[in-house]
Amino acid sequence: MGKMFKGCLTGIGALVLVVIIIMIIVMATGGDGEESSGDSSNNEGSSEESNASEDGDSEEETYGTGEEVQVGEVTYVINGMETASSAGIEGLEEEASGIYIVLDVEVTNNGNEAITMGSSYIKLLNGDNTYEADDFNSELFVEEINPDSTATGDVVFDVNEDVAEAEGLQAQVQEGAFGSNSAKVNLNE
Repeated sequence: MGKMFKGCLTGIGALVLVVIIIMIIVMATGGDGEESSGDSSNNEGSSEESNASEDGDSEEETYGTGEEVQVGEVTYVINGMETASSAGIEGLEEEASGIYIVLDVEVTNNGNEAITMGSSYIKLLNGDNTYEADDFNSELFVEEINPDSTATGDVVFDVNEDVAEAEGLQAQVQEGAFGSNSAKVNLNE
């Protein structure tokens, strides 16, 4: 029984050693999977402020309309916001269920490979509520953007009038479908 107990301790000791090595590697490489935004050269003259996210684990930069927003290898500029009762391709306009919030957006791909914009790249935030874009009526979705290229177009959200008139509306912009890198843009400035 003593040999079995000693072998068990050796096995547990090896497991603990492996876990410690993994933890050291994770801490040495940053560990949280998010890129550091500590480069002060990206903050030149903007009115950014850090706000803690809802879960409190990370901070997300907040910008204003007209400011360049660097999110990973993608740069966004939301030039403005307006409302409309219909949106879409001329001649094929669609009436909103409520009212459309239309964002005038520029997207620049700073990466080495083409990206395809998806509906999850830009979301509308009102308090705790998150609104998805209307893909059919938005000009930028399913838009392929090559490296070092910029695409400009409207991103449309079908919301009720109370949301369209709400103070504190924000757009959340992110890199990729899963949004590991994101930032917020205040729309009511």
